[in-house]
Amino acid sequence: MATTNITGSGTYTQTFEILSCSPVRVGELKQKFISFSAVNILLSITAILGNSLILVALHKESSLNPPSKLLYRCLATTDLLVGLVSQPLHAAYCISVVLEHWSICRYARDAGYMASYALCGVSLLTLTAISVDRLLAMLLRLRYKEIVTLRRTYIILAIVWVVCLVAGLFSHLNYRIALWYSFIIIPSCLIISIASYIRIFRALGHHQAQIQDHARQQPSQANVMNMARYRKAVYSALWVQLALVVCYIPELTVKIVISLCTKRCSNFFIIQGMTILLLFFNSTLNPFLYCWRISELRRAVKQTIRQGICYTERSACFFLSLSKFALKPLGLRYKEIVTLRRTYVVSAIFWAVSLVSGLFFHLNYRIALVISIAWYTKIFHHRKDYFRASISSDGQKIIHVITGGPSSRLEKKPTINS
Repeated sequence: MATTNITGSGTYTQTFEILSCSPVRVGELKQKFISFSAVNILLSITAILGNSLILVALHKESSLNPPSKLLYRCLATTDLLVGLVSQPLHAAYCISVVLEHWSICRYARDAGYMASYALCGVSLLTLTAISVDRLLAMLLRLRYKEIVTLRRTYIILAIVWVVCLVAGLFSHLNYRIALWYSFIIIPSCLIISIASYIRIFRALGHHQAQIQDHARQQPSQANVMNMARYRKAVYSALWVQLALVVCYIPELTVKIVISLCTKRCSNFFIIQGMTILLLFFNSTLNPFLYCWRISELRRAVKQTIRQGICYTERSACFFLSLSKFALKPLGLRYKEIVTLRRTYVVSAIFWAVSLVSGLFFHLNYRIALVISIAWYTKIFHHRKDYFRASISSDGQKIIHVITGGPSSRLEKKPTINS
């Protein structure tokens, strides 16, 4: 067990971890941790929804280069896991600190740290691979598809995931190994990415100069279109890379300061919480960057959203027919059982089912077809029963009880002879 005496940078780092799950954090910081947990939950939801849409759009889109599309799918999967695993664990840690459940606090802290450490490493290495992929596309040209194959990309990503998962495990077992891993991998990835983009922009500048020198000669239309598309892909990857650097640098800086600090710094608790939120915000920001910079993905995402809205309208139609059908058997107890709160809950369930059905429409057409058939069958069945019930002798009385309208209006309506 780590000592609480501050005798060096390593000891203070262990002391800082101990204080992260202790009554020292409760009191004036309680309200801030409630805010941190609320923001984490909100960012988790947006990261899950945004990256799910991106994965569906990438599965549908076929115009992108397969190795490049695989790299973006890996990056979106990492961001999705951040929203599914890391952010809920960090929210659970903040809530356990507020409620003073220290055993849950330690488990959530350790599990969240290991998951975040591994997933952030995968994101950083994947973006580095994307920058190298863009550089190889420029240098190899016609040999690019021969050398950068889908199989080799799968192997590289598998190695990345294994290395980062092992690093995440060591981040809990041995803090010094994890710290040295961070000091080696992060600068190396940044140097490789910067060097790749510098080489790319130099090559693009050289190509532009060649075009200006041969302005009299008419360049081929296909070559101009390919170069414009390549330039757009490079800028898209660069925007994603810059967003990651901006979101990750503050957390890395705080980690370095904590490891080098030789005295107590009470403000680090709040600063670290804010830098972690900024780090998690990158998983929410990336889907918007994809839609902004990659037009193919933007069109696929719009089509997926339209499909989800279509399923939602069908679900709303089913819910309306089901609520009308409830008039007959419930009678006077309708207002007691069918409350506004329960209606909100059922509507939320239908929204979730409809959005999932819309996603499955592009991932697996058979599953979406089965869901659609079941939906329409239920709608037809309940509407048929409702129309049968509506022609009963006491149907007008039940409607009068529900609507609360005057009896004179019902008397004016013609009755239906059975």
